[in-house]
Amino acid sequence: MKKNLSSHSVFRIGIINKILFLVFFILFIDGSAQKTKKELYHQKNKTLQEISETNRILRETRNQKKATVGQLNALKKQISSKENLITAINTEVGSLDEEIQELEMISESMESDLEALKEEYGKMVYAAAKVSGQYDKLMFLFASETFDQMLMRLKYLKYYTDTRKEQLEHIEKVKSLLLFEKQKLEMKKMRKQVLLSDNINEKKSLEYLKTDKDKIANELSSKEKELNKELNEKKNALRKLENLIEDIIKKEIEESRRRAEEEAKKQGKEHSKDHHSKTDKNKITLTPETKKISDKFEANKGKLNWPLASGFISQPFGSHPHPVLKHVTTNNLGVDIQTTAGQKCRAVFQGKVTAVANVPGLNMIITVQHGEFMTVYARLIDIKVKVGQQVEAKQELGTVLTDNEGVTELQFQIWQNVTNVDPEEWLLKK
Repeated sequence: MKKNLSSHSVFRIGIINKILFLVFFILFIDGSAQKTKKELYHQKNKTLQEISETNRILRETRNQKKATVGQLNALKKQISSKENLITAINTEVGSLDEEIQELEMISESMESDLEALKEEYGKMVYAAAKVSGQYDKLMFLFASETFDQMLMRLKYLKYYTDTRKEQLEHIEKVKSLLLFEKQKLEMKKMRKQVLLSDNINEKKSLEYLKTDKDKIANELSSKEKELNKELNEKKNALRKLENLIEDIIKKEIEESRRRAEEEAKKQGKEHSKDHHSKTDKNKITLTPETKKISDKFEANKGKLNWPLASGFISQPFGSHPHPVLKHVTTNNLGVDIQTTAGQKCRAVFQGKVTAVANVPGLNMIITVQHGEFMTVYARLIDIKVKVGQQVEAKQELGTVLTDNEGVTELQFQIWQNVTNVDPEEWLLKK
């Protein structure tokens, strides 16, 4: 009997250890899966927001019932977002496949363990019945040759009863855990089917968008003369804006130098005529106060607020091919951000308004100084600020103009002294 009890104990401990390992493994993969799910959800949610935003913009451009570059840009953005969504769905399906495979493996292992526990329990019941059949328990105890032997036999009987009870409890726990894992497995499989269905629908939607894009592109290609005229008008407007900005920066450099000279005189310091080198002529002279703002602005590179609550970059910074005209390259001193009608333009950082002006072709423009940095906002109406005013981050500057083609688009630039920089590198990544 002692030998049987010992073998039962070793077997039970082995099974329990295996089950504990499975439980820890389940907790581990659940934790990893939750982290992956969170990342996938964040990415997918971000893409869905982009699609929703672009849909609103696309509806507005389509209301004009004629092909426009703005409509083409919105379609391109929508196609890009749809492709990102399909990729996100495929990634989630791949992740679910791994989880399903792991859950199936765990379920099979637990099924095997459950059968082993049941078999061992059956053996214990049979052994107990066999003992009961040969001896009456009381007779078994009183047949002891010594009192110590009787106590030992009593302990054996109690241990055997407790062991059977524990074995039964382990069986019930494994059955419960197995049922839970099977339910999870079914939910994963159902989720996978939903995602596969979504994937099919999104792919169909993507094909429709690509067809629309090709149709718009073909229509615009037949209007080459009109597009060239629009492009030249835009170039002229941007050239005027560039000249205006250069004048503003030049004026700010001279003003900052004059302020520095006055400050030096007040403090009784000698200000040499050769104090400003050739390089200084292209730099704003910073006071301790403006240097703080400048340093803060620079420290926020890649984290600046967007000038609009919603929208997408329809034309990037620098030189790039025209979206329709072949062999034509355009150069953008900032970025164009396409949005919905009535969208409010906001300051990306605290600073001082240095100009509010009208530039033909770009409507109203506002410049805000941030130490040696300057932000420029063009194509505005309903201006809310004035020259010399201090503004805070996210403070409303005006409303973005909607042109006669139904396109609402902000021209946004960032300058560091006399050099314009890529705004995408400074704005918070969406």
